[in-house]
Amino acid sequence: ETLFKINEIIQEKHYKPKALNDSLSKYVFTAFLSELDENNKLFLVNEIENLKKHQYKIDDYIETKDCQFLKDFYKVYSTAIVRNNKIYNELEKELISFESTETILFSREPFPYVSNEIELQKRIKKTTIFQILKNIAETSKNKDSLIQNFSKLSIQSKKKVFELYKCKTAELNYSELEFNSKFLNVFCSYFDPHTSYFSKEDKTNFLTSVSSNNLSFGLMLVLNENDDVIIQNIIPGSSAYFSEKIEEVKP
Repeated sequence: ETLFKINEIIQEKHYKPKALNDSLSKYVFTAFLSELDENNKLFLVNEIENLKKHQYKIDDYIETKDCQFLKDFYKVYSTAIVRNNKIYNELEKELISFESTETILFSREPFPYVSNEIELQKRIKKTTIFQILKNIAETSKNKDSLIQNFSKLSIQSKKKVFELYKCKTAELNYSELEFNSKFLNVFCSYFDPHTSYFSKEDKTNFLTSVSSNNLSFGLMLVLNENDDVIIQNIIPGSSAYFSEKIEEVKP
């Protein structure tokens, strides 16, 4: 019902609405999968193939007010999240060897989905070991010092990598309502980059952020490329500004 009404509003009020057809279905299908799994590290080939039956039918579902397809997506997504958590939990307990002749490849484009859980385990293990080693390498430019302290640094780095994964995973455990809201937002984005769907929570957060009565410390926090929380900006006239004890992190 919500999706049907959103489309009605867009078709009536949008400056240049787009037709409800297979092009919309293809875009929404592809964009939603990318939103859920941007780097193709979550789903398996057979799961994607199973979902492809909906690829050109989403426009028809909207017309008939049939959103059963979203339940199919949510079931596959929930299964994938549980599977990945299991892989990471087992890997965290494993005594990882850093002596290996294996190689790791990088690409600007996402790699294809893997065909089974064993391949997924290998991909996750490789990327995890790389991240641990990357963290170690970034602690110092002194190679001798790194080699001498490698054992201690590897333990610290491994702990950081898995703590970060758990933090990110907690954000990915969507309720069905949150999951559907993400889809509705992707649907709106088809018409233009500035058309968005706000759930009740999103609306509240947005109104709070633009309210003149909004109270804050005057800090703008972001995650850097290492996923560390840093202070990007201090708002002039704020509590943080007058404290003279807080500094912005320069790029």
